[in-house]
Amino acid sequence: MIALDISNSMRALDLDHDKNRLKVAKLSIERLLNNLHGDKVGVVIFAGDAFMQVPLTKDYNTAKMFLNSVSPDMMTNQGTSIGMAIEKAMTSFDFDNGVNKAIIVMSDGEDFEGAALLAAQDALDKKVIINTVGMGTSNGTVIPDFKNGRRIGLKKDKDGNTVMTYLNEPMLKQIAQAGGGSYTKANGTYVNLDGLLESIKTIDKTEIDSNLYTEYEDQFQWFIGIGLLFLIGHYFFTSKRSGIIHKLQDYEV
Repeated sequence: MIALDISNSMRALDLDHDKNRLKVAKLSIERLLNNLHGDKVGVVIFAGDAFMQVPLTKDYNTAKMFLNSVSPDMMTNQGTSIGMAIEKAMTSFDFDNGVNKAIIVMSDGEDFEGAALLAAQDALDKKVIINTVGMGTSNGTVIPDFKNGRRIGLKKDKDGNTVMTYLNEPMLKQIAQAGGGSYTKANGTYVNLDGLLESIKTIDKTEIDSNLYTEYEDQFQWFIGIGLLFLIGHYFFTSKRSGIIHKLQDYEV
């Protein structure tokens, strides 16, 4: 599952002069979908709330279609609740199967809710690894303001001051650490989601194999014991039956 931040701060143009943070994130997800073969992927969008935009699917064309329609205007409740996004993504997983599970959070990390670390720890307890991707730069930049789809200037606070947005790398690194995953950062318009996905597969496969081995290694003794009982019983029964047959043959002679 990919948890995609669509808060107003994702309109910032610090990664590229022509593409805002959200556009760069959407393009990187689209590149990832183009290179997938049989893996299921879904998308949760979040700001102050979190919603399922694309449930887990192998229909990548449909996923890309829904992804293209994503914008900050879809969220009336602004903010950045990464914890809520992780919890919503977790509801998509089927925990009855042994398929590798992971969540990639793509955000600038301006989370003021404080529940993200706990959500990441809870996910890891269920063997779901949390990875984070930093969208933006740490230098600080302004946020374009839009009304009815048209840019009307820069985002202002209630006192009329220009709002600045910063990439909160420490927060995103802490979330990844709490979720047993890794942190990576967008480099201009390039986000290495392919490498991150391969890393996820490697980590999860090792953990799953280890868990399965631990679960079953002590169970075979019962079956061996039962098998030995049958074998011993078969031996004595065969020997006794053979002795009776020989006696009958001697008697007939």
